Amino acid sequence: MQTFAKISCELNIMGLEQNGDPTPIFRPKDLMSRAEVFTAFNRLINGEVDNSESGVRYMKHMNRLLQQKIIFDTSDPKRNTLR
Repeated sequence: MQTFAKISCELNIMGLEQNGDPTPIFRPKDLMSRAEVFTAFNRLINGEVDNSESGVRYMKHMNRLLQQKIIFDTSDPKRNTLR
């Protein structure tokens, strides 16, 4: 999974700061919230179209995945999971 995390950061799928710049610190062993998973999946499938610099940044990503019927349970998006 660490290799996936590194490649995902290199492709700007995850590891972005709020302003869109790459995160300066790579943490492949950290926990990842469900919101971050939604965002990474959506960027992988749909590109950067739903990126946002303001508000709840993962909401557009999560809503697109719901519309596309890729995810069904959006409860507790801040719950952590392993990378």
